[in-house]
Amino acid sequence: SIPFIPLTCVNELILFFVPFPKLPNVFCPHTYAAPSIVIAAFEDATIKDSNFLFNHANHEGALYLVRGTIKNSNFTSNIGMNGGAVQFYWNGIVENSTFNLNENYNTPGGALYFFVNGTVRDSTFNLNKGGEGGAVYFGQTGLAYNCTFNMNEASLGSAVYSRSQYVSIIGSTFNNNTAENGTDR
Repeated sequence: SIPFIPLTCVNELILFFVPFPKLPNVFCPHTYAAPSIVIAAFEDATIKDSNFLFNHANHEGALYLVRGTIKNSNFTSNIGMNGGAVQFYWNGIVENSTFNLNENYNTPGGALYFFVNGTVRDSTFNLNKGGEGGAVYFGQTGLAYNCTFNMNEASLGSAVYSRSQYVSIIGSTFNNNTAENGTDR
């Protein structure tokens, strides 16, 4: 297997088209691109123990993954469209991660955008802002398990928004999330 690749990026677009990218300890501050990092993998990409701070893009604020997993990572103050911090196109899993102060251009997913299938476990979302789903947007199927959503805001779906009936929220906590239309989920 291909080993994890350490990555530091500052003010540049990082583009990966590799069969099995594994990226630990990514520190990506102040990147301006569209999006900051693109990983188009033929197999699942894995990003772990990483920090994405103050990225600003015309699309996903910090990261775009075709499919993959994010573990033990932090996303803070990223701004983008269709996922202020991260967009998954196909299948995505996020575990033990924190999303603070991410926002988008009044489009889906203040922090996370799952176009098709998504799972979020044991993660925290604070003060994120989006059009549909202040913290998370699920396009088709999704699961939010044991997550905490604090003070996120959106036009629709203060913390979580889904276009589908195939989304489950289990063991999660919602505190002071607000939406112009919709409920505290």
